[in-house]
Amino acid sequence: MPGGGLCDGESAEIAVVREVYEETGLVLPHAGLEVWTRTHEIQTGEATVVQHERYFLVQAEMFEPRAVALDKSDETDWFREFRWWSFSDLPQSSEHFAPTRIGELLRHLLIDGPPSQPVEIPE
Repeated sequence: MPGGGLCDGESAEIAVVREVYEETGLVLPHAGLEVWTRTHEIQTGEATVVQHERYFLVQAEMFEPRAVALDKSDETDWFREFRWWSFSDLPQSSEHFAPTRIGELLRHLLIDGPPSQPVEIPE
């Protein structure tokens, strides 16, 4: 999932549009509906970073993703490949996803529709 931190004075909705463009090349007219939130702790050396994530539902036509405007030169090392996943492939995959239960979460989203308020999801 595209993502990153907020720039000074930037809203989450503006950051979604910016990050999706930087990491996939897709130009979004707006952020879409916020559907999930997640709090995740990352251990970096001796420090613990608490990351507050917000997930937005974005509909797009199929396109060829490519990282077009990454701010940091080391960010390009994070991208091994771009790949489109079919809904049915996600639950059976041995790949590491964040959030880990993305297949199950997407299934509920597709069956039940978006929630009226963002839902806190587990790691």
